Amino acid sequence: MNGLVYRDQLIGNKQVPVSDYAAFDQLKQQCQVFSIGEKPSIAISNPEASTRMAMAEAITNVCGVVHDSIDRLTFSANWMSSTKLPDERGDLMRGVESVVNLADELGISIPVGKDSLSMKVSWKDDSDKGDNFTYDFKYVSFLKCKRFAPECNS
Repeated sequence: MNGLVYRDQLIGNKQVPVSDYAAFDQLKQQCQVFSIGEKPSIAISNPEASTRMAMAEAITNVCGVVHDSIDRLTFSANWMSSTKLPDERGDLMRGVESVVNLADELGISIPVGKDSLSMKVSWKDDSDKGDNFTYDFKYVSFLKCKRFAPECNS
């Protein structure tokens, strides 16, 4: 932390979220705002809706701050998926397409992002029960949207 943080999203040693956004450099009457949106539970059945909802959540989380214009908003798109499975690759593609279309309609840019595309793990239970069972865990494809506003009036 530094002296320019006006409002942090998380507090305490457990980092409990108490705000929908973080604001920086408030003392100069101009600030930068940061918020997050994610909807992994929706992604189980509808990856397209999940990505649109994540973007909408990131936008609405900063409604308490005055902005110059919506076209000055930028996003960082962080994609999580287990692309080793064909159905997950399709979900990821449809989710990306959906959020790109929404961003185009709103005039919002997504200049940066990252991906975590190996979100699958398997392990074998070699316990003394005699069950040689293999467990597979895969993470549902979803988007974590981080939203930035370069300038706002607080």
